[in-house]
Amino acid sequence: MPLILIFGLILMMPYLAKWLPAEILLIAQAVVILWLGSTMIDESQIIFEMACLPVLLFQELTVLRNFKYPPVVTILYAIPFFTGHKGLDIWLLLLEAVLTIVVLTYAAYYSVYRRFYQAEELTQTNHKLNQANAKIAELTSQRVRQEIARDLHDTLTQDIVGINMQLAVVKHLADQQDYPKMRQMLERTEGMTSSAIKESRQLIQQYRKAAEDQPQRSLKQAIVRLINDMRENYQLQTKLQFTQDLLIENEKLHDISQVVREALMNVVKHGRTTQAAVEIHHDQKWLTILIIDHGRRFVPPTKLTNHFGLKNMNERAAKHGGQVTVESLNDGVKVVARFKLEEETL
Repeated sequence: MPLILIFGLILMMPYLAKWLPAEILLIAQAVVILWLGSTMIDESQIIFEMACLPVLLFQELTVLRNFKYPPVVTILYAIPFFTGHKGLDIWLLLLEAVLTIVVLTYAAYYSVYRRFYQAEELTQTNHKLNQANAKIAELTSQRVRQEIARDLHDTLTQDIVGINMQLAVVKHLADQQDYPKMRQMLERTEGMTSSAIKESRQLIQQYRKAAEDQPQRSLKQAIVRLINDMRENYQLQTKLQFTQDLLIENEKLHDISQVVREALMNVVKHGRTTQAAVEIHHDQKWLTILIIDHGRRFVPPTKLTNHFGLKNMNERAAKHGGQVTVESLNDGVKVVARFKLEEETL
């Protein structure tokens, strides 16, 4: 019965270790072995306990896998070998046998089982890395989708809104049978459509470019071109104040331009005015852009969930360490957009 218990503990150790502390299982196994050995005659006891020593040591190495400290359970198990037998010859013989068993057990462990556990740990590490890579890919995909959603709203959707506004005017002119003005509006709408197609193609080309391909461009030229487009398409007269030009890498310049564009489009859609102003200032660390109109007063929403334009503006600024705030004036709105500057060239 004790032998069956010992063999059962040896075989069930990896499974029992999931439910009980491995140290307790090892101690229980050592106690059973020593108790069973005490029931035998001297020669049989020595042979039996010596035979169980490498098994106990091997289990302690493989189950606990604590290489910073010596195998305490095995050492405690081996102490009775030297205290229960008298005579220097027997003591030296036992010491030699114990040391031989320990050396051979460690050699077997390091040559076979440690490699096995290292391979197992490597497999687990690779699995964790694959999970991390999958998470990174998911987050990257989510970021790309958000980027595309922002660009669609700030470019194509805004262009369609502008075209729809122009077509509403065309319909009104048709009802009034004012065909000369209607023709002018149709030509202007056609120009807006061509501009929208061109901008969409530029956006597609930008997505296709490599991330490291980020040439720098003039901020002033980009804002002037944007203001001219707003004047041509929506008759919005915008006064520009610029302290000094900056060369900014493409992705950041795109986000800055879209923030200014969205703010000016809000003037067109909600401001009930044809006048606006853009002021651009910067120091060594920050680029600050003010977009001001003196049209209808606007109360900024407390939550941006359903206000995609304002939400997109904040997300674009946050990408570059900045933020966008909207202030309601007595006779209009002031939008303040801040972007962190890093290595831009003056």
